[in-house]
Amino acid sequence: MRTAVSLFVLGIIASSLAYFGSVSTHYQLAAVGDPPVGNVTGWAWGADTVGSSNTRGGVGWISFSSTNHFSSTSYGVNLDQGSGRLSGQAWSDNLGWLSFDCSPGGGCFGAGESSFPDGKMDSYAKVQLTQGNELARPVTGWARFCSVFEKGCSGNFAGNASTLAASTKLGGWDGWVSLSGMTSGADPRPYGVTVHQNDGTDASGLPQDTFHDFAWGGGDVVGWISFAGNGYGVIRGNQALGGSCAPSTNTAIVGVTPVTWTARGYGGSPPYLYNWSENGPSGIASAGTGPTSPNPPSSYASKGTYSRKVTVTDKAGAGRSETKDCSGSVIVKDNQPYFLLRSVDPADHSKTKSSVKLGSGALGTSDQVTIIVEPVKVGNVDFTDEVTLTGTLKNGAQTFSAVFTPDSKVKSTEYGTGRSMTVTVPSPGLTPGMPYSIRVDGVGGGVSASVNIGVNVEGTGAGFEEI
Repeated sequence: MRTAVSLFVLGIIASSLAYFGSVSTHYQLAAVGDPPVGNVTGWAWGADTVGSSNTRGGVGWISFSSTNHFSSTSYGVNLDQGSGRLSGQAWSDNLGWLSFDCSPGGGCFGAGESSFPDGKMDSYAKVQLTQGNELARPVTGWARFCSVFEKGCSGNFAGNASTLAASTKLGGWDGWVSLSGMTSGADPRPYGVTVHQNDGTDASGLPQDTFHDFAWGGGDVVGWISFAGNGYGVIRGNQALGGSCAPSTNTAIVGVTPVTWTARGYGGSPPYLYNWSENGPSGIASAGTGPTSPNPPSSYASKGTYSRKVTVTDKAGAGRSETKDCSGSVIVKDNQPYFLLRSVDPADHSKTKSSVKLGSGALGTSDQVTIIVEPVKVGNVDFTDEVTLTGTLKNGAQTFSAVFTPDSKVKSTEYGTGRSMTVTVPSPGLTPGMPYSIRVDGVGGGVSASVNIGVNVEGTGAGFEEI
């Protein structure tokens, strides 16, 4: 058991590491490479608070494959069924990449490190295929969180320190995860991850191996990591195929409002093929086959209510299929005045402001942008209704709401003045290089409009600088 660092220090360090792990996605990928999707899928879980301090941090969910969810980055962990070796990377939103490619002098090792924490040179992450029995093959060795390094997954440690002890950013945390071992204390007991071979079949109907029990990542930052629990688990095999779809807006004006339908597949065996059908005033009709958004944004030519379904087929159309109803429909109206939204410079409303920056590069409060309402007359009818604004910034499963000043309701006499808007992103922050935007929606008079404001995310280690 490694030496614990005080909760006071780790409460700060864990928060900073959580931020660093999340924001360093592309930074680390540039050095680690774009790892291929392996044959291990699913999720593990670790506590996401630090000790009894209730400080946000820890490991939280660990995804073992980009096929678990929609991901613009291909990654995964692979189990070699001949040797038992584990390789590749898993991902934690809190602590970043967890690498199974650890080798003295290579990946996961820092400057001056020559052996694994147990003093051995060959303690690679591995399923011992000749030990135990088919129902409990022990998993031995080590994996490591790359966020302990200044960049990539080897070399100098955070803060550009040549040794772990010299790093002022880590508080003694070394990033190692032990896949098996003995607990410390007066009554030491064995622990470790096990693999149950040929434990049922996966989503593709093929034999799967299931991971069970716990790994240990140190008590101050990571703690126990569970590989199987109620409603989650890690397997060698494919997760169930699924998908979702939705329109870009729920209300539109005939011939005016552009509408985009977008789908996302997950699980199964990517790549995916999408087959769309649309139910409109004229009945059900095919709406295209192909990519996530089958058509460029376009307006509807006839009024009515339009809904869609998408059939997601894996293996580029040669595998299994799942059909999903899209969340939400589009109500298209005719001969009605409407409005547009614009994002402008607070000091000069004649200048469009299409992006904002966050206070600390990748987290904090954004600089201000003003949202104004531009009414559009149809025939002799003016749009004069009150417009209610909402703004959201999405980061994976997280949603951050915008704040409007003085409030979110814009009367017709205030269209040109508009509302000042900011959004605040807490730790762990956003990922540099990823395309984030704040979507602002306005609803009033039975119609809606939206505008997107880009978010410029800077830096890769700003979270460390905050402490």
